[in-house]
Amino acid sequence: MPFDIVDEDVKESPAIPTFSFSILCEDSSVQEVASWLTGGSKVAIVAGYEVDVYMAHEELRTLAERISATVFAEPNAHRSPFYSSHPLFEGDLPWEADEMLKKLSVYDRILIVGGTLNFLTPPTEKDFKLNIFQVTSDPEEAEKRKWNTICCNVKEFLTKLNSALPRSSISLKIETERPKPVGTTIINFLEELASNSQDREKFAEASSLMGEIRRTMGYFPSRFFGLKSGLLGWSLTAAVGAALEGARPLVLIGDGGFHYSCQSLWTASNYGATELRAVVFNNRGYEILRRHFRDEPWLSPLTSPYKVAEAYGVEAKKVGLKEASKEISWLVRGKGPKLLQVDFA
Repeated sequence: MPFDIVDEDVKESPAIPTFSFSILCEDSSVQEVASWLTGGSKVAIVAGYEVDVYMAHEELRTLAERISATVFAEPNAHRSPFYSSHPLFEGDLPWEADEMLKKLSVYDRILIVGGTLNFLTPPTEKDFKLNIFQVTSDPEEAEKRKWNTICCNVKEFLTKLNSALPRSSISLKIETERPKPVGTTIINFLEELASNSQDREKFAEASSLMGEIRRTMGYFPSRFFGLKSGLLGWSLTAAVGAALEGARPLVLIGDGGFHYSCQSLWTASNYGATELRAVVFNNRGYEILRRHFRDEPWLSPLTSPYKVAEAYGVEAKKVGLKEASKEISWLVRGKGPKLLQVDFA
């Protein structure tokens, strides 16, 4: 088959985005983005996991304040991309493509820093038009996108970009105190747990509650770890390893994911992971699947994670949602490892 047959059949010439790669950030690339940003009237920054990997939170904060940009976390964020208590932070982008694009459509410049716009549902409008520039250290990610990308060290790029932009007199305060509401809902329990565990690293894997967990636990540098995909059992084992290295992890996991790696509690108990804390949200089934197949009994197994924990030598308690807040003090204080099973339907 002749190589030019496609050109004969299709006369349209698609726009080809630029893609540059350098271990160090080229000054010309930085200057290009600086000029592009200053030409916008309403700018959004989508911050991703690489900000946490490179510990570039302060550089990103400086940039956001300097250009008065709204900051979003990338969809299904699994690391801390920004300060969740910063006044410019508007939370997580929705993972539904149409909702995400609707939220971003009001901005005339969108800078993606160390993350991406990953659509878990396809957009209705395939040829959506957003004015996007992306900076990432991942060449595989960069070359996939239809918009212009720069591939280099994210922290270095932000440092250079801030130097290339006019200085701003804006300096916004990051609130560190969290409210301490008392109630019986999952949200209230999570809020109170967050306010009593701000110094702990969060390992989150409760699939049906991830949106609520992200909003209530908040993002702090190197203190939030989750998953973009549906890998089950990761958080408990990762937290045990972190605890053995001196961290103070708090695991937030569903009863389904818990049973994929519950044996790691033996390691925690026998090798001295005394700072490990775990909350198992026991909704008595696989809610992600059960919401579609309500009448299938095999999706609603009755299990007792706290008994499993006790069998492995871990101090554990079982409570209903109404009493859960009363056990937070027990959970976070003293020596562990400890596990709290919270039952709700």
